[in-house]
Amino acid sequence: MKRRKVSKLFGVASLLALFGVCALLFTNGVEAKEEDSGKIVVDSPASVKINKVMDNTAGYKPAGDGDKFKFVVTRLSDEEAEKFFPGSKLTPMGDSELSTTSGDTEKLEVELDGSKATEAVTDAQKTVSKTFDLKKLTDPGYYVYKITEEQPSDLGSSVWNYSNEKYILIVRVTEEDEDAYDDDDTHIKQVANLYKIDTADGGEKLGDTKLEQADFTNTLKPQTKPVKITKYVVGDDADLASLVDNKYTIHVKVTKPDGTNTAETFEIKIASPAASAITGNYSAEGFDIQLTDFQNATMNLPLGTKIEVYEKAPGKRFSVNINSNSEDPADENAGDYEEITTDQQDSKPVTDVVTSEATDLNSIVVTNKIKSLVNTGVKLVTSPFVVLLAVVAVAFGGYVVVKRRLNVK
Repeated sequence: MKRRKVSKLFGVASLLALFGVCALLFTNGVEAKEEDSGKIVVDSPASVKINKVMDNTAGYKPAGDGDKFKFVVTRLSDEEAEKFFPGSKLTPMGDSELSTTSGDTEKLEVELDGSKATEAVTDAQKTVSKTFDLKKLTDPGYYVYKITEEQPSDLGSSVWNYSNEKYILIVRVTEEDEDAYDDDDTHIKQVANLYKIDTADGGEKLGDTKLEQADFTNTLKPQTKPVKITKYVVGDDADLASLVDNKYTIHVKVTKPDGTNTAETFEIKIASPAASAITGNYSAEGFDIQLTDFQNATMNLPLGTKIEVYEKAPGKRFSVNINSNSEDPADENAGDYEEITTDQQDSKPVTDVVTSEATDLNSIVVTNKIKSLVNTGVKLVTSPFVVLLAVVAVAFGGYVVVKRRLNVK
């Protein structure tokens, strides 16, 4: 009997214990659900824009690895931040970390690819930029970052003169008043201010002006390209024209990348068969180059230089085609030749800009097509001699006839 009582009591106790455990687990589960029901919300995430300005790039097309630029956003310690905000207590310092791919949560690396610039290749400035948000910074407090650009170790071989700009980004993170919202979320407010570091006195101090973006300006080192002007003559009489070694006058006007014209000079090399060198200039009047058939002239000019070319008074016997991006003569049967109607008429000018684009040959071809002035099937150059021979033949025939009649008498 006692054993049965004990067994019953033990069973009841076991049931009570099991019930208590279940109740505890249920209560904890409800509490956990209540705790997890709210989330952290950054209503208006602060952000910072890094802007790369590529200056002096008229004619330059960014394309290679040397046109990729790297920046570092590094979090400063309390002591380092104090140097830029003397006397200010930046407390507490927040514990949130930036989301990075390097594994170093105190340093964010940003790369900008210059080839992504959308400006025209002829533009003197090109830009690329990237904006990154700071929504990962949710722990209340202050965050201070220094933004710098990395310079290549072989700076001397780079085509860029790098800037030394540096910036300070300070972010303050606070929790909004929960009574202002109807949900269980934790609402975060971020305020970011960007300043340029002033190094005028040799040290580093915070600039006075709040900025919208961090501008880093690199200037392209002077770049030149060989520019070639070639003369060709085509048509039925082309071979004969080249034999008489005709010279054709090409007028050239060269304007500097900044749009100015000056008296500054440069060398022009004339290729064989009569190799020589002449002097060109950047004047507003321009200069003349004389070339024979198949001959060319070459000059080294800065990227962004504008060239205007036309042929001076080639004569009405020719039609003219000027191609600003070619190395070959124009097709003799092409329909885009300009007709020259008088011996004093110049051809229309054609302009080009010196660039580094892969598709730009920086080569101008002036093609003349000889046209026959008498459409009789007899070539213009030989027809006077044919006519002369015919006159002589007629005269000789008349002489023979007259002489015979005299002999008969």
